[in-house]
Amino acid sequence: MTSSPPSSPAAASAPSSMRAGAQALAPAHSLSLLAAARIAGLLIATTAFFAAFLLRRLLLRDPGQRFRAAARWSRRWAAVCCRIAGYRVTSRGPAPPPGSLVAPNHYGYADILALGSCAPLLFMTKTSIAEAPVVGFLVRVAELVHTSRRKSRDIHDTAGQMRARLQHGASIAIFLEGTSTGGDRVLPFRPSFLQPVIDAGAPVVPVAIQWKPSDPAVSVAEDIAYWKDHEFGSHVFRQLGLRGLAVEITFGPPIPSARMDRKQLADAARREVLALLGRSGEGAD
Repeated sequence: MTSSPPSSPAAASAPSSMRAGAQALAPAHSLSLLAAARIAGLLIATTAFFAAFLLRRLLLRDPGQRFRAAARWSRRWAAVCCRIAGYRVTSRGPAPPPGSLVAPNHYGYADILALGSCAPLLFMTKTSIAEAPVVGFLVRVAELVHTSRRKSRDIHDTAGQMRARLQHGASIAIFLEGTSTGGDRVLPFRPSFLQPVIDAGAPVVPVAIQWKPSDPAVSVAEDIAYWKDHEFGSHVFRQLGLRGLAVEITFGPPIPSARMDRKQLADAARREVLALLGRSGEGAD
């Protein structure tokens, strides 16, 4: 799901190492010219990939072929965008099997490119975005799942979208925390979207995302994570002007969804993510 800052964030603080680094170092210098060049590159790459995929999609009649092709093209697009944005991505662990629900922890929008570059995935976005004039067309062509929690009818439609993609062998990535954090915690995973996974007999793949900038002046909580009161435009521009942004993506073993209810599956996925992050001692929030 595309990310946005929590509407009423908890008074979360960055880990002690982040706070100590923030006290000892001045904020990392963001280069405006570099940010502008990267934004231009991202726009060009996105336009080129969209045009190429649109032509490819017109030749595909079978829904399953469209879903799987969209996931493959999304991975290629994300990989190119990561290089343009200066993200150095390291992937560990087995790739998710086709038709999986991928469940990572969540820092912000940068996670989408980083995770998307590691495996063919379809992400989830908001129905309001899918209904926007131009962006909505892109969402539909890219076969993204769109959702709104406001109406039961919309949730039912989202479940149908998810089942169709999973049953045709396309994997879906959902940030089950429902929002982003500064990286100091993993919020409880929401079970709302897991019933279609159980119905499809699909596994859940836990994923640990860890941003590890090589520049110690870069603050994970402020420069990479998009949360609390951050403003999107200025945050993106500052981030794209930074150097040394590195992230480690670790895929855990698939969790079978059989014989679990939604809550059990959500809790099991979160426990595995915490274990992959080396935080097994953290209890339920």
